[in-house]
Amino acid sequence: MPHHQAIEITGITPASEFPACPPQAWGETVIAGTLMIPCPEPDIRRILSACAAAVVTGHNVLCTPAGRRLVVHAAITFTVHFQAATGLATRHTASLCLPACLAIHLDGSCHVKKVHLLIEDVSVWRLSPRSIAVTALIAAYPEFGSCHRDSEDCIRCDIKIRSGADERA
Repeated sequence: MPHHQAIEITGITPASEFPACPPQAWGETVIAGTLMIPCPEPDIRRILSACAAAVVTGHNVLCTPAGRRLVVHAAITFTVHFQAATGLATRHTASLCLPACLAIHLDGSCHVKKVHLLIEDVSVWRLSPRSIAVTALIAAYPEFGSCHRDSEDCIRCDIKIRSGADERA
């Protein structure tokens, strides 16, 4: 059996779901973990497919010495289907949910209306007959709502507000 084999991976955000205009604020992080197969389950012969899903579980804005930061909390769930190393070659499923946290530098004092989360890449590989390594590259960007007119520099998609006058960025 070949060491490197094709594995169907689903859950990566398609380019059609990327924002229309490049986000003014953006953050990325890598989430990695090891999925251990519990004892009653058989050993892994080969990985058949993997799926990743990400959800924002919360966010808040912090004032730090480096400026305002949007802290995004998320949960990434990996589901892996594998063929058992038994004579019957049965199909089994294992899942792992990992927490994620990333910080995004914010300019101005705009209200964060919503946080969008994207899965940019997913990797899985068999470490041993009882364990699978999983990684995901995730990105997050805020959607801004109302801005305070008295702010020096406030960003809404592609419009900057300076001293109360709108001008294109």
